[in-house]
Amino acid sequence: MGIFFKNVNYSYKVVKTSYSALSDINLQIEQKGEFIAICGHTGSGKSTLVQHINGLIFPTSGSVTVDNIKLPLKRGKKILPLRKKVGLAFQFPEYQLFAETVYKDIIFGPKNFKMTEEEIKQNVKYIASKLGIKDILERFPLELSGGQMRKVALAGVLASNPDYIVLDEPTRGLDPRAREEIMNFFSELNDKFNKTIIMITHDMDVVSQYAKRVIVLKEGKIVFDDIKENLFVHPDFNNFNLDIPSSIKILKYLASKDLINYKPLYKFEEIVSFLSGDKNE
Repeated sequence: MGIFFKNVNYSYKVVKTSYSALSDINLQIEQKGEFIAICGHTGSGKSTLVQHINGLIFPTSGSVTVDNIKLPLKRGKKILPLRKKVGLAFQFPEYQLFAETVYKDIIFGPKNFKMTEEEIKQNVKYIASKLGIKDILERFPLELSGGQMRKVALAGVLASNPDYIVLDEPTRGLDPRAREEIMNFFSELNDKFNKTIIMITHDMDVVSQYAKRVIVLKEGKIVFDDIKENLFVHPDFNNFNLDIPSSIKILKYLASKDLINYKPLYKFEEIVSFLSGDKNE
């Protein structure tokens, strides 16, 4: 069980020609417990890759298997079981909102997946509380702020209790507090409920603090797939077109001034503890 990409190629057709977006992708993602960041510059194939997982697009060649569901689907086979397993939150949440109230928007997916009323109520109650939107459930979604719409769109994905949670730039446009709230919730889903999180992001601070594994795409190919600790010391890091996390910049700067012995740390609490303790240990 898990997600398997086998020799996957994908090309977009443009008028009389085609554009290769993915080239010979071979990839395995575990069913439970993964927290993966997918990184790369614009046009590297990140969104194309994750859209295969949800069955929004099918490989031009090769195959993608999600648990026991293989893409491309055989003729007549329904896509709904795959969508139940894989929750996908797009980059622009307003594109996903359409119902009269926030509550009705959130429960649209669970109702389609034939979840019971009790399951839906419990899921919505828990997620709305965690995301800080329980007081806006009766409001019209398109009257909300951008940050609130982002949370509502995420709640609609999470309410169906998918095994795999796929996020396209989930923190873009959020203020620091909202970003921390959302990422801490995903971290809880990963740690406490063993959900697999797959997240596209350009924010290397988010990557360094939350991801366990990083996949880097460049020109439609995987050029790095390893734990995050190995990413920032990789000899080809400068060719990946990625930024260095703020924590690493700060610690390296202090080390360059002989104020500390450099130690790679990513979380704020770890850095504070390190700087307030014996810095030369």
